[in-house]
Amino acid sequence: MAVTTIDAVCAAFNIERIALLKIDVEGAEPAVIRGASRMLGCKRIDAIYMEFIPEFMSEMNEDVAAFVSLIYSYGYVAFRIQPNGDLGSFMSEEELVRREFDGLNVVLLPNN
Repeated sequence: MAVTTIDAVCAAFNIERIALLKIDVEGAEPAVIRGASRMLGCKRIDAIYMEFIPEFMSEMNEDVAAFVSLIYSYGYVAFRIQPNGDLGSFMSEEELVRREFDGLNVVLLPNN
C-alpha cells in the first residue's frame, strides 16, 4: 500500500482548500500533521477533527509536547468536543501537554 502526504495529494489534484480534515490514525496524528505542513502553514485547512490520545502517540514514539507545539506553531488552537458533540472550551498548549485525561476529541481551528 502506498503512503503519501496531504500536501502531496493536494498538489497532485490542485486542491487549494480543505474545509474539514478528520484524522483517525491511532497515534500517528503527528505524522499526518507533518505531512500537511504547506496546507497548514497557509491556513488552507479550515478545521481539523481528531482524537487526542497521548498514550497512543507515545506508543508510536511521538513526542506529545512537540506535537502540541507544532499545532500551535501553525497558528491553530484546540477546542474540546463535548460528549453531546458541541464545541467545548478552548484548550491551551499546557492543558494538552499535561495529559489530565485519557483521551478526547478535539477540533483544531485557525487562530484568527
